[in-house]
Amino acid sequence: MSTRPFVPPTFGGFGKSGLFQVYDKDALEHQVKLVHKSAAKEAVTFEPSVVFAPKQPRGQLKVSLTNRARFLTGVTVDATVQTDASKASSIAVKAKNVAPKLAPGINVTLTETTSEKDFAGKPRYGFFATLAADYARNNASVTASVTTDGDVNHSVSASAAVGFEGFSVGGDVKLVKAGAGAFAPKSYNAGAVYTRGLYTAAVVSDAKFEKLKATLLAKKVNGYALDAGLQAKVDIQAPKAGKPQREVILGLEHKATPSTTYKGAIVLTAPSAVFGVEHKLEGASVSATAVVGKPATLYSAFPVSKYGVAVTIGDI
Repeated sequence: MSTRPFVPPTFGGFGKSGLFQVYDKDALEHQVKLVHKSAAKEAVTFEPSVVFAPKQPRGQLKVSLTNRARFLTGVTVDATVQTDASKASSIAVKAKNVAPKLAPGINVTLTETTSEKDFAGKPRYGFFATLAADYARNNASVTASVTTDGDVNHSVSASAAVGFEGFSVGGDVKLVKAGAGAFAPKSYNAGAVYTRGLYTAAVVSDAKFEKLKATLLAKKVNGYALDAGLQAKVDIQAPKAGKPQREVILGLEHKATPSTTYKGAIVLTAPSAVFGVEHKLEGASVSATAVVGKPATLYSAFPVSKYGVAVTIGDI
C-alpha cells in the first residue's frame, strides 16, 4: 500500500502561526474597507480602504486578478497602491506549476515594489524588482529569490528544508550588496520543526544565530474550538545595545460561533496583553483590537494604551 510522500514546510514557515498575529502588528489603526469580487472569467477582487493612522489618514487600494483561461490557468496578479509615499506600493505576478512536465511543483513570482528594507539607501527612482521561486515535493522544500534595483543594490536569498514523517530541518541565507560594497551576509539561520496530528513544536534561530525562537502550537485543545500557542524569544548573544530579550507569549484563538472569533496574546514576561474580537455579519465584518496593561490594584480596570477598529463591507 503506497503512501503520499511527506512534504515539509518551507523554512520560513517553521513554527509560523496566526495565533501571534494580533501581537505582531506594527501599529493599531482604524480602518474602513470595501471588498468587491467580480464573477467574470478573470476573477477580480477590489479592496479600497481608508486607514485612519495616528499622524494622518491614508488610502490604500488592493487589486487581485486570477486568470481562468486555459493557457494561463494559475496566474495571479496582485497590486497594492498606497497614497502615503512612506508605504510600499507593489505589483506581483504569480504563476503556479510553471514547468509541469519538466519539474512539476515549481511556482514563480515576479514583484515590482517602491521600497526594499534590506537596502540602506533607495535607488534614483525607488523601484525594486524581485524574482522568486519555490518548490515543494517529495520530502524537500526549497526557495530562492533575487532582488535588484538595476543599479547598485542587489540581494540573493535561498532556503531549504528536508523532512520525513512530520519532522523537518532547514536553514536559509541572505546576501546583500548595497551601494559600492561587495556581497555580505545579512542573515543566516537554521531550525527544526515537528508536527504530529494537531500539535507542532519548532525551534528556529534568528539574526545570524544571535536569537532563538521556540514555539509550541496546539489546535482544537481538548476537542474545543480553541487553538493555543506558546512562543519564547531569547537572545543567545549579548545585544549591542539594551538588555537581552527574554519574551514569552501565550497566544489564544477561540471560534465562539461561526460568526465570532476571539483572539488574544498575553506576554507572560511583561505586564501587557493584546486582545481582539471579530464578528461577521451578512456582507460585513467588524473587528476591534486593544492593548492592555496590568491594573494598578486588584479592583482597578485594565488600562488600555491603544486600540484599533476595522470595518469591512462587501463580498467577504
